[in-house]
Amino acid sequence: MNATLVDALIYAMSKYCALNSALNSNKGYSVGQKYIGYIEHTKQVLQATNGAEAAALERLELIGRAADDLLSIKGIQAYVSAMNAPVVDRLLQPVQGSFLSFVEENKTLAKGKATSKIADQIIAGARTPEIIACVRAEAIIGDLYMWPMLQAIKHRLPDRSDRHILDIGTVYQEAYMNLKYYAQHPRCRLVVSGEAKLLPSFAYAYIEHGPGIKSKGKRACADMERINAAAGNCDKILTLIKAALEAIADSTLSVYRITSEVQSGGLFARESVTPELKAKYAGVNVTHTPVEREFSL
Repeated sequence: MNATLVDALIYAMSKYCALNSALNSNKGYSVGQKYIGYIEHTKQVLQATNGAEAAALERLELIGRAADDLLSIKGIQAYVSAMNAPVVDRLLQPVQGSFLSFVEENKTLAKGKATSKIADQIIAGARTPEIIACVRAEAIIGDLYMWPMLQAIKHRLPDRSDRHILDIGTVYQEAYMNLKYYAQHPRCRLVVSGEAKLLPSFAYAYIEHGPGIKSKGKRACADMERINAAAGNCDKILTLIKAALEAIADSTLSVYRITSEVQSGGLFARESVTPELKAKYAGVNVTHTPVEREFSL
C-alpha cells in the first residue's frame, strides 16, 4: 500500500498545497494560498453562469476546504499518509475547481516555460489510474483499520481518566479476528464498499457525522462516500485491499507480531489478566500517544 509513487504523490500534495506550509516546508510554498484565490475566482465564474447548478457550487465548496484539511508533514509517516489520502483524492478529481485543474491550467498558461517539478509530479500521478487506485485503497484501509483502532485505544473512562493499559487487549483481539475474516474473498468487497466494521463491539470507535461540509469530520465522511462508490467498480482497488488485509492479518507480520502478548494465549490477553497482574501494571505510563500504548507493555 505504501508504494513509493503513491506516497510520493501524497507527500508532494502535503508539501505543495497544504495551507499550513510553514509547518512542513523549509521553502515555504504558498501554492495553497494561490489555490484558494483560484477557488474564489472559479466560484464567481460559476455564480455568473446562467443556470449554474447548486450541486456544482457545493462540490466546489467541498474541494475548496481541502487545502485546510490537508496535513503538512516532514517526511513520510504512515498514519498521516492515510489521513491525507482521502483529501488528496478530493483535490485531484478531474473536475472544475480542483487542485488538478489549477496546476494543469498553470502549466498551460506557462506556454512551454519550465514549470514546477512538484506540479509535474502531481499531474502525472493524478493522471495515472494505478496511482489513484492506490491512493483510494490507502484511504479505505485507514477508514477500516487505523481510525477505529486509534479511537478505541484512546477512549477514556466516563470520568475522563485513562483506562488501564491492559484493557487494550480486547481491542487487538477483535481487530485481528476481523482482519482475517475480511481478508477472505469475497468478504473484502465489504471493505471496499465501506460496509465492513473492524470493531463492532466498540461503538465508541465510530463517530457518526451527519450530512454537510461544515466540519472536517463531515467532509471526511463525504470523501469516503465518494471513494467507496468509485472503488466498487475498480478491480485494481479490490486487488490492493485484499493484499493489504492479508498482509496486515498475517500472523508473522504487522498486527499479530507486535501485539502477540495481548492476543489470545498471550501474557496480557484478556483471559490471562488477573487482579494481581492489573495491580502490577497499574502504574505503567500509557503515554500521550494512543498508538504507542501497546509498546509500553
